[in-house]
Amino acid sequence: MAKDIQQTWFFTQPPNEVWNYLTDAGLIEQWLGKTDFKPLVGHKFQFTNSCDTPDGKPHFTFCKVLELIPDKLLAYSWQKGTTEQEIKLDSVVRWTLAEKKAALN
Repeated sequence: MAKDIQQTWFFTQPPNEVWNYLTDAGLIEQWLGKTDFKPLVGHKFQFTNSCDTPDGKPHFTFCKVLELIPDKLLAYSWQKGTTEQEIKLDSVVRWTLAEKKAALN
């Protein structure tokens, strides 16, 4: 059964600055962990969890860039497991960026 989880965040930075934190591997590592991400559709990459895990094994997030529209949309697969053959979570992460319009008084 498919489940959608939607989360909305508002940042004071413009979309292009947020985009840099979603697509620059050095900046991504500051908040999601070590990665070999490249902003190219079809690029396979992973995140490595360096935290101690209950089973003592490092856990990985295996990903593939699915969609990319600079400064607007980034979508990638998100599969968690100890290896690509032992996936325990299979999902998609989709980032949609839009400038927040000022409220009218």
